[in-house]
Amino acid sequence: MSPEDHVTTGSKNHDSPYISFSKSMDASKLFAANSKDHLIRIATIEIELNDPNIEEFIDLTDADVRARYLTTKIGINYAEKFQEVLIKGKIRPECVKNILELKN
Repeated sequence: MSPEDHVTTGSKNHDSPYISFSKSMDASKLFAANSKDHLIRIATIEIELNDPNIEEFIDLTDADVRARYLTTKIGINYAEKFQEVLIKGKIRPECVKNILELKN
């Protein structure tokens, strides 16, 4: 699955190597509010980009990076609206600083 496929179709029920994150708690809450799931968990993480567990870090909040990875209007809009960052790799448990649970 490409970064664009991940952004436009999501990872639920799809085999994606990417994990979506948002740079903003407000954007995360907006995403959660639009979700069909009844319970949403939002994790706050702290990572080092040189962490060997992080294979790829794609910051789609940067217009130049967005232009490199996204070509469809829907993908571009999602990435902008939700301030999306994609991580390929594993997030070590100690990187998770907080988990917020929201109920719809």
